[in-house]
Amino acid sequence: MLPEPRSVEELVQEGIEVARKTQLKGRRREDLYIAPGPLEALKEVLKRQGGQITWPLEYAISFLNLSPSYLNPSKSPLMASSLSRRLTSQGIRVGAREKGKFLVFTFRTDRKHKG
Repeated sequence: MLPEPRSVEELVQEGIEVARKTQLKGRRREDLYIAPGPLEALKEVLKRQGGQITWPLEYAISFLNLSPSYLNPSKSPLMASSLSRRLTSQGIRVGAREKGKFLVFTFRTDRKHKG
């Protein structure tokens, strides 16, 4: 036997009540912030090195003046993805290599699709 259908308002009230009862401790990590100085320096390093550089994770975190909480190599791929999203407007892509021990910074290029 199927449960009796509930009205939209009943579902809304139930959803609000569950949201009130579900309080997580702490907040999500703040968005990555890179000060203008290190950002300009990173772009200049990329220009002078042909558009791609590889840095040890520790150095990249220090250079960009990010929190030491980002030093965990196992979370480095996630951090690289966040950095890529943050730096996309600057034309920079970031990836993690060697199980997160290194970060690779690359100037984005317009790819020509085969077709």
